[in-house]
Amino acid sequence: MEESTRGGDKRTYAVYELAGRNGPVNVEAKYNTNIQYRRVRPPHLHAHRFITGYGQEKGGITTQVYNTHVSQNLTIVYLETVPWYVRMYYHTLTIEADGKTVKPLHTRYVPGKDRQKSYELEIILTLPANSTTKISMQFDRAFLKWTEYPPDANHGHYVNSAVITTVLKHARHYTATTQHSSRIGESLNDNSTQFFLRIHTEALLVTLPTPDFSMPYNVICLACTVVAIAFGSIHNLTTRRFVTIDPSKKTGLLTRIKNLFKRKKTVEKLETEVSKEKEDDKIGESKKDS
Repeated sequence: MEESTRGGDKRTYAVYELAGRNGPVNVEAKYNTNIQYRRVRPPHLHAHRFITGYGQEKGGITTQVYNTHVSQNLTIVYLETVPWYVRMYYHTLTIEADGKTVKPLHTRYVPGKDRQKSYELEIILTLPANSTTKISMQFDRAFLKWTEYPPDANHGHYVNSAVITTVLKHARHYTATTQHSSRIGESLNDNSTQFFLRIHTEALLVTLPTPDFSMPYNVICLACTVVAIAFGSIHNLTTRRFVTIDPSKKTGLLTRIKNLFKRKKTVEKLETEVSKEKEDDKIGESKKDS
């Protein structure tokens, strides 16, 4: 067993020597009494980010930052980077802590530009002890060109996560290595009073106004159908042979067979007549040449 003290937080670790073992290792822990699981305390600093609003015209981004320490205020740096197609409005920025307006210590806002530069918002503020601070900002959804949409246009567009940076005074729920060491073993016993922390919020999925990409397919199908109908009608009118039939006469099976043979004979007669005309034309041309 090895005890670790880091920033006032004491922990006990079980250490096993596995250097001389070649086969599999089975680690088992037995307790004299039943284990009672308690509610896990949330970390000193955590955040939640989400989209507000409805429809495909306007919306908002809200970030809730939690400071769970009972008595210590916490100063953080909040950095937001938003793509240009989510047009943020700086005048709609609101910062509230438990219903009270919080004045930031410093604010830096860089407006974006369509298809060239994204929006940037950097805020330095102090979170009151045991509070929930809400940072919200409104935006408009831009109209993209039809060539700028991804293959799955209805899936939406991703917005990068926000970055929150601070310095903690204790190491509770802090598992990262310190800035002056690169190994975990060196960080187990650390008497530092400041612990640098950087956390990332959730990435967002924003749905932009999306055109109906099936319309070209529908137009092609409709145009081809119209052309096929028009071409078929004209082709039938120019190639069919119309024959008058007396409706009072009833045609049986025998009559139909006779008509079929008659049609064949007429076709043969037409073919012979055409061949004779061609022969007569050839004879006439030969006489003219002589």
